[in-house]
Amino acid sequence: MSQKVRDDRTVTLSHKAVGCT
Repeated sequence: MSQKVRDDRTVTLSHKAVGCT
């Protein structure tokens, strides 16, 4: 469960970074 949330957060951060760039 914790790992899934961590992956989700990482993906969101990655997408956010791409959007910002």
